[in-house]
Amino acid sequence: VINRQFIGCIIMPEIVIQGIPIRFPFEPYDLQRDYMTKVIECLQSSSNGALESPTGTGKTLCLLCATLGWLEYKKASIQADYAAAAKQGYGPAPAGDVGAAAGGFTPAVGDAGAGWGAVGGNPRIIYSSRTHAQLSQAIGELKRTSYNYMKVSVLGSRDQLCIHPEVSKELNNNTKQHMCQLRVKSKTCYFYNQVEGKKDDPFLKTEVLDLEDLVKYGRRRTCCPYYLARDLRQEADIIFMPYNYLLDPRIRKAHGIELRGYVVILDEAHNIEKICEESASLQLRSTDIAMCIEEVTQVMQKLTENGGEVEAFAAANDPASEAPQDFSVEDLYILKTLFLQFEQAVDAIPVSTEGQSYPGSFMFDLLEKAEIVPSKKPVICDLLDKLVQYLTSSSSSPFQRKGAGLQKFSDLIKIVFSKDNFTLEHMNAIKKSYRVHVAVEDPRKRGGWGGG
Repeated sequence: VINRQFIGCIIMPEIVIQGIPIRFPFEPYDLQRDYMTKVIECLQSSSNGALESPTGTGKTLCLLCATLGWLEYKKASIQADYAAAAKQGYGPAPAGDVGAAAGGFTPAVGDAGAGWGAVGGNPRIIYSSRTHAQLSQAIGELKRTSYNYMKVSVLGSRDQLCIHPEVSKELNNNTKQHMCQLRVKSKTCYFYNQVEGKKDDPFLKTEVLDLEDLVKYGRRRTCCPYYLARDLRQEADIIFMPYNYLLDPRIRKAHGIELRGYVVILDEAHNIEKICEESASLQLRSTDIAMCIEEVTQVMQKLTENGGEVEAFAAANDPASEAPQDFSVEDLYILKTLFLQFEQAVDAIPVSTEGQSYPGSFMFDLLEKAEIVPSKKPVICDLLDKLVQYLTSSSSSPFQRKGAGLQKFSDLIKIVFSKDNFTLEHMNAIKKSYRVHVAVEDPRKRGGWGGG
């Protein structure tokens, strides 16, 4: 009697498109093959593409397989060029992922050579969609393919990934961000402190994890899923994120996302225009300005009680800092005067029942009445950020102000004066592109006045 054991494996069909071998979970039909051909053409020529296909034709699967098949091929080409160069005396070929050019050698593989936005010059992919639910579906599709061995990272917000018992309960996103940053800076977040020891966990290197998986892992291993995801991004072949992370410059800066040299995929891109408008727009109510005045007054009172000193705040959040204080009572007097002038300018705007729209230049004129001009943006925003941090760290009651009004005003200035080097040319472009709408707030709605 001969006992035989059979080990089953799934052999995925392989097709060759534009010289790139692509493994697909099943034999693709013509529409899918045509779609992947266009994807490969864009990748090979480093060009933009707007691709469309009917619902239910497997666009996500086609995008992933075509892009990752191309990535696999390019990485192999770079590795082969380094190996050939090493034989010719340029230096040893790097082990594993391609490292820095050996001995000054630059691989001659066209658009896949050095200069890609990745560690070691390897191409990397950013895959973005509108929501995290859609990203989870895309990650699920990736798990079905033979490319599930590649390193994957998914970026999310603190709302989705924070597991700190106090920070995660905070409802205001900006407050939650400042609370987290203060704990990270002072190393008082136990979950963040455990991230460094978990980065080399083999489980993280072999499994494709979505946001839910990251949270489960974080709770099980008592480490921060939010910062773990950011660390995994450093070596990821493909990074999943909502596309407002790419389009909103404030979010992009907060996550340290660099786009130069990356392959960027925008799935479900018909919402892009709306997302761009939202990222460059803001709604500000007159009650928000009143809140700014109240919050500054609250800090002034605390400083007066402490003899005008805030060293305790600086020492608590940055023990190594030698700065005697972050701001003075005089700074707050100036800021409060600015808010009062701005409030007066807003109150003087004639408003009809249905509201009225103005050109973008109206906002520059309005801010200038409070002596807010582009050259003052760095100083004002820096002071506002410090005040928000102070209010966030010193607030012991949920009923105390935590800087929500100041944060919104800071966002307003950063949107209006969006460039660090704010030139006349840029100001004229904003005047043409922006509109300011002023309306009486409906007490039944959280309406207001703003620009977009």
